Amino acid sequence: MPKDRTAAGFVLVCEARGQRRYLLLKNARHGAWGFPKGHSEEGETPMQTALRETREETGITDLHVVAGFEVSDTYQVHTPKRGDYRKTVTYFLARTPKAAHVQSHEHADSGWFDYTEAREKLAFPALQETLKKAEAALKEEKG
Repeated sequence: MPKDRTAAGFVLVCEARGQRRYLLLKNARHGAWGFPKGHSEEGETPMQTALRETREETGITDLHVVAGFEVSDTYQVHTPKRGDYRKTVTYFLARTPKAAHVQSHEHADSGWFDYTEAREKLAFPALQETLKKAEAALKEEKG
């Protein structure tokens, strides 16, 4: 019987000089671009996981969570190590005042991209939809 696993992360945005840019990380193992995220540790809430993983993968600790934004996606995973399981990833939205970040060993590349560039880099439709929802939330917030 597959064991369900949970993960969490942030759609991180940095706004400077009228430009809104999103941080994407390129996974070193499979080459797909995504947001900072990782598996939950025992007893962690999704928010605690998102904060820890973002710190571990980017070095970013100065972030301001956008209230009310939470998107989850559940999908099947197969890995040689863990076999088949169902994974639920929860994303929150946060702003960070500085684009400076550290790239972890888990990633082959990273960068800040405008909405169009970020959407093109994200290969998975669920991540594209999460980005779309984040962009809409930020536009709505500005009025």
